[in-house]
Amino acid sequence: SDHVQHLLKARIVLKDPALQEKQAFHDHFRQWIQTRLHAYEMPTSILFDSHIPKNELGKALDWPIR
Repeated sequence: SDHVQHLLKARIVLKDPALQEKQAFHDHFRQWIQTRLHAYEMPTSILFDSHIPKNELGKALDWPIR
């Protein structure tokens, strides 16, 4: 059977904007999430941000996988 690969992405909104630039925090978060999710639940892309961008109608915007 054909295996379909699902590409999941996550945008993590941080209360402390300083964490957005800290690679050690990013690495720790990725390790932490791996202990709590199954492999098929793991996002292929995790974006750390200070807010969720919205369009002029107030709807959350999508973003490209990095």
